[in-house]
Amino acid sequence: MKKFYLSFASLAAALAVCAQQVPVNPVPRVVPSQLKPYKADPTLGVLPEHTSMPADDSRYSVKPSHAGQDMSKFNFSEYVIGTTRYDLQTNNCVQYRCQNYDGLMHASFTMSFQDATYSDRGTGYNYNSGAGWWDWEDNPTERIESARNGWSNLLRTENGKEIVIVHDGTDALRISNRTFGTSNAWSETEIENPTGKNLLWPHAAVGGADGNSIHLVCITEPIAVNSDSSAVYLDQDGALLYYRSQDAGATWDIQALQIEGTGAEFFKGFSADTYAIHARGDRVAIAVFNDFSDTFILTSEDNGDNWEKNIIIDSPVDLYEIDSGIDLNEDGVADTVYNTDGVGAVYIGTDNVTHVAFGEMAFLDDDLTDAGWSFFPGWNGLCYWRLGYGVGNYAIISGMQDLDGSGALELAADGDNIPNNGIGLATYPGFAEDGDGNLYLIFSAMVETHDNGDQNFRHIHIINSEDGGDTWLDVPVDMTPDLDFDGFECTFPAVSHQVVGDKLHLIYQRDTEPGLHVAGDLDPADDNDIVYFCITTDLVVEPNVFEQLMEGGLVAYPNPAQDAFTVNLLNASGSRVDMYNALGELVMSQTVTTDNVRFDVNQLAPGVYTLSSIANGKLRTARVVVE
Repeated sequence: MKKFYLSFASLAAALAVCAQQVPVNPVPRVVPSQLKPYKADPTLGVLPEHTSMPADDSRYSVKPSHAGQDMSKFNFSEYVIGTTRYDLQTNNCVQYRCQNYDGLMHASFTMSFQDATYSDRGTGYNYNSGAGWWDWEDNPTERIESARNGWSNLLRTENGKEIVIVHDGTDALRISNRTFGTSNAWSETEIENPTGKNLLWPHAAVGGADGNSIHLVCITEPIAVNSDSSAVYLDQDGALLYYRSQDAGATWDIQALQIEGTGAEFFKGFSADTYAIHARGDRVAIAVFNDFSDTFILTSEDNGDNWEKNIIIDSPVDLYEIDSGIDLNEDGVADTVYNTDGVGAVYIGTDNVTHVAFGEMAFLDDDLTDAGWSFFPGWNGLCYWRLGYGVGNYAIISGMQDLDGSGALELAADGDNIPNNGIGLATYPGFAEDGDGNLYLIFSAMVETHDNGDQNFRHIHIINSEDGGDTWLDVPVDMTPDLDFDGFECTFPAVSHQVVGDKLHLIYQRDTEPGLHVAGDLDPADDNDIVYFCITTDLVVEPNVFEQLMEGGLVAYPNPAQDAFTVNLLNASGSRVDMYNALGELVMSQTVTTDNVRFDVNQLAPGVYTLSSIANGKLRTARVVVE
């Protein structure tokens, strides 16, 4: 199913009344006075009442927020582990790409250093051997595969295999593996494909009683990809197919299975990456996130032999044909439907409870002549549902935050240029769980206070639940607060499910331009960092400066500073720390004699300054704000 991503300006009038929706946990909406008319027709100025809220609102009370949310108090570290100019890490749901193996961190991402054909595109791979991530000059520069590909899934089986599964744009899915913990070369094979059609956008997870089963879901190539009607498979334009291997990918005993309840009698087809998968032991869950059709979950209790389907959001019109119209109350006005933005996550907890999160979205098909439909890019709502809640019984638990306390969201450039790839203001969720059963939900959301004058930036946020998902932290913690005001766009978080000790681990993509080059608003190509990030689960401890320094960092605190700040640069005696203003002019310099260097800045003009030092042959930089 092809989405026609229309511009925000052409959709804004309908969005102007988003405040009429009443979510369980209220989230701020865009200020109506900022928005441009969608159409001259005044009948499109009112959205119908939102009817898919949980019946029992009392279940979803929120916890008190952590006081202050001051990132300077958190114990965290981050490190750039890769670079790519191809910036579309996924079309919708994020694959598993950050894994903890016996306390060692491994990560993968889609990587290319070209701007046009991306012929070098493939899996970038990096790992932390326990002595730190590879040095920045050794970050991956070549894909691990022999042919162009994308959409990596990073897995590890109990028998010691490290596995990456991708699509290569042909009729095959490609699997690379090697024995974990060695420097052996990757071995490549193709996964069997009896369909005769191209297979794309795989999502995979490891499960089974022995930890050696691989469960994989993908779709056949939709017509929109190659404009060829022969792509239709099993009467669907993008058929959802399931694979299983019980021997760590050596053979596949289930191939291209269309699970009951997902065929042409229920769905016209599926879109790229609008599905997520997780497994724990013999329990497997596949969640599928849709727009004009049902959002649902498939679960198996016997390692993929048998499946049960449960509806999360029931679409009001089954097998809807675009341009046929939805007018449920027959008042002559096109009805808006509520569903997901196609982005979600599924997670089976250690107690075997299955949790689902997704971004909410509203859709409208009011023009029945354009072969397309509208979505609302300013829609704000991160949603939670778990197996057993029932149809439509989901809660809005977070979203983009009203940081200035105005009661609404103020967006840059009057809100008429939201960088968008068909997603909401808060999306790309991922779950983690600690040893005490506490849940953590990481997501990417726009930030009201950070923009480039034209568009708002996204940051990575986290909320947690100490009661199995019944209640959630009401104010999310911004894990990438960009205190130096560099202007960072942070998106596509991929989180390790396992909390190691007291640390959450994830990777995300970061650059300095809101939006994307490959999709969405089609920004000019630039370098994007792949950043590894970890943070303590209590979110309120003092910063572990030593850990940041061991990761190769130059640490300045307090930041922002007023009269003075201190620079920590470990084992760098004899080197020099230079301080530059915004014009690149050297304003101060200090020679390192101990691990701590003090800068007195009470005579400097307020602003953002850059610190630079070459220590032990490595360039280290930081920014500090002087108030």
